[in-house]
Amino acid sequence: MFETTHFTEELTNTISREAENNGMEKYETGIVGFLQTLAINNESILLQDELRKSASLRRGTPDALQSTKLLVETAARFAQADKRSTLSLSDMQRAWEVTFCRIWPFCR
Repeated sequence: MFETTHFTEELTNTISREAENNGMEKYETGIVGFLQTLAINNESILLQDELRKSASLRRGTPDALQSTKLLVETAARFAQADKRSTLSLSDMQRAWEVTFCRIWPFCR
């Protein structure tokens, strides 16, 4: 699910839109690869858990994109605190660390 071109495009669009909404003029493109790699690496374990749930409770791409929004908002705060208008990969990594395991599917 997370290794598809469609997911890459949705992830890119979400990051771009949310970075702009949070006052960032641009973002490092490595952020997309960082998040997609996390999702792909966790996919088999997480999807086993999701399949055990009833269909109405299963998470998927919309939930991943919502988590992406949360991560970008958090990362943008780090960039703004440093008085930068570019969202960096290190900002996103810090955001991932402080929100760890509240952001499906980017944690196990």
